[in-house]
Amino acid sequence: MHTVKKYIGFLEQAFLVRQLQPYSFNIKKRIVKSPKIYIRDTGILHFLLGLSNLNDLFGSPKMGASWEGFMIEQIHGFLPIGRKLFFYRTHDGAELDLVIEKGGKPFAGIEIKYGSDIKLTKGNIMAAEALQTKHNFMITKESEDYLTSAGFRVCGIETFLGKYLPGL
Repeated sequence: MHTVKKYIGFLEQAFLVRQLQPYSFNIKKRIVKSPKIYIRDTGILHFLLGLSNLNDLFGSPKMGASWEGFMIEQIHGFLPIGRKLFFYRTHDGAELDLVIEKGGKPFAGIEIKYGSDIKLTKGNIMAAEALQTKHNFMITKESEDYLTSAGFRVCGIETFLGKYLPGL
């Protein structure tokens, strides 16, 4: 395991992968504690997956994971100073793809969806309630911008980066 961590550290230093650490605020909760690892360049990811064209990509079960990694890189590039990114997942199903920390506290929760089935899960709502985030978003491939009854803002990445992220 030590060797694997060393290699991952090397790949991170070379800007090839990003480690996203889990957000943990309550040690009594059963929180997933292993970091998520993303290949930062989706072109390299697609090559490693053997995806040589858009049809291969759109037909791949890895499309959602590729989209998530790409969105995380976009958000990280525009993240205001003093903010940190984490993910949140518990063993009882509470989950958010990203948590933006501000001043040492969870400030915003983000769920990233590629598919046309844009629905919040019970786990997304549970995570936002547990973290008590003031702002919650679902970022989609579409350009719509609306607020759900659960208090999540649904919007595309351009709207999120230009309109909402600067204020977070």
